[in-house]
Amino acid sequence: VGQLPEARRAADMQTDIDLALQPLRSENSQLRRRVRILNQQLREKERAERENRAPDFSFELESLRSLNMSLEKQLQDQAGLQEALQCRVEGLRTECDQLRLDNKNLLDMVGQKG
Repeated sequence: VGQLPEARRAADMQTDIDLALQPLRSENSQLRRRVRILNQQLREKERAERENRAPDFSFELESLRSLNMSLEKQLQDQAGLQEALQCRVEGLRTECDQLRLDNKNLLDMVGQKG
């Protein structure tokens, strides 16, 4: 019976962790989608430039390349942040498991004295 609040706290902690990761997952998904779209646009522009050799496309192509590189960097940064958060989650899970074990041991000690 004494473990019920601990289990509830662990579940609440997991819910908080999941809620904290949700915006990162969403942003990661959006960035991946934008990178895919920009890569497709880049391929189309490169093809058009090869076919037309128009100077107008050159500037737009360089602009898309720059934007693509920027988005890829953001995606890498987000992946690093997500990895750090996942490490923190694992640490919190380990801590939660240790607290459960400590709680059980205390309950056993109290039961033996009573």
